[in-house]
Amino acid sequence: MDDRGEALARSRAELRPLAEWFWDALDASPIRSRNALAKRAGYNKNIVYAAFGGERLIESVQARDLADALGADPDEVAGLWYAARQAFAAPTSSSQRAPDPSRQQEPAARVDEVLVRPSRRRRLVLAAAAAVIVLAASLGLYLTRGPGNAGIMASGDIAMVREDGTPRLIFPIASGGIGYCTRSDDDWSRPWSGHVFDTDWPGISHAAIFFSGFSGFEVLGVNNGILTFGYRDNIFQWHAPKPVIDDDSGTPVQGVTGRPGFFQYWPDHSNDPQFLALVPVESGGLDLYMRDGISQQWHMMGNIATQLGQISSVSLAYLQGQEISVVVRVDSRLYYFTRGSQGLPGQVAVGWTEPRQLTINGGNQISAMGDPDLIYSDVIGDVADNIFWLAVPVQHGLALLSTKNTVSGSWSLETVPVGQQPDSVALLEGYTGGRPNVEVAYRQGAKLYSLWRPDGETWQGPNEIRCQ
Repeated sequence: MDDRGEALARSRAELRPLAEWFWDALDASPIRSRNALAKRAGYNKNIVYAAFGGERLIESVQARDLADALGADPDEVAGLWYAARQAFAAPTSSSQRAPDPSRQQEPAARVDEVLVRPSRRRRLVLAAAAAVIVLAASLGLYLTRGPGNAGIMASGDIAMVREDGTPRLIFPIASGGIGYCTRSDDDWSRPWSGHVFDTDWPGISHAAIFFSGFSGFEVLGVNNGILTFGYRDNIFQWHAPKPVIDDDSGTPVQGVTGRPGFFQYWPDHSNDPQFLALVPVESGGLDLYMRDGISQQWHMMGNIATQLGQISSVSLAYLQGQEISVVVRVDSRLYYFTRGSQGLPGQVAVGWTEPRQLTINGGNQISAMGDPDLIYSDVIGDVADNIFWLAVPVQHGLALLSTKNTVSGSWSLETVPVGQQPDSVALLEGYTGGRPNVEVAYRQGAKLYSLWRPDGETWQGPNEIRCQ
């Protein structure tokens, strides 16, 4: 039997009710362990342990699937999931945890220590992985905090990601380096704040960025046609991008034609995460690379979508155990294709659907003038389905496309009140005030702007983003 008390000892206060619900449901079911539940539900055990440990908010669809596997009511757990998501609205919630009477309480960190102090919740789960990251951290540079109400001068591709559930806006700095702003929760009415940056970060363009299981930001982009990788580790240090070296040839990966797709995958029955990259290349199509999460070696796995010729950019969405959904831009045309999660990561080069041109409103084409951004949202509102959102820069503005459940479905077009073509765009789904919302950040020149739409309402903004 699993130890409930040990698993919940480090739970976050906001997630404790949800984790307790899973333990109660497990006790009431014929399934006797979390590992057995992972097999029954078809999920990697890390997802199940996160649900029962209360340290990280899993996706809504994952919570419902686990409830279904336990023979419990998915709607009941959905209510607890939304309550947990709402609980993150409290500015101090990201550091609250259920008390552990066996552990002495640490003194509160001073504000100036927050960026450099390695908190317990950001340590790696695996001791081996921790050794790799902490050793590498000795080579990194700490971020510094910008002045209050700082105007942002940005360049390159921007990104909005979540770190432990809370939003981060990441951008290259026009004068050199990389920076990001923070916000305490999904409430779009709150200002972005905490402008932190590393001015020594060298140039990297057309980058894909996400928050990984190593509690850091992973950045894969292009520098003069060379595939380039950098990261921010779990103790808030940035590590300058370096060329990706193909493990077989021993040479840098060159001839990259645009922004790659990049995501993390946890193989079944393994604690060693793998990173998979879909890289557009001059010879046509996408070269597939796997990066081992522990050894950090890159392996060429094959090539797909060669019939499309040279691809300009890749945007993808992936939920552990679900379908890999990919949208690519070829000049001004958009295409989509998918792959199930079976056989990953070793068989990633096979099993893909044929690329099909993405159309809207029953067959009309959309002319993309910049790199799109694709996200998946399981925050259900007026539309009782999971939604894919796709933001596409177009001539004189920005188009927001959406489809239900799969990218191979019918796409609809929504007009967004942006009067000029953005240079870069990023999307974030949210949940605040009891309702879902979708948020758009975009760059025009060196300035960043945001606008948002609460579920069922009209767009608000755009407003210039200033880190206060």
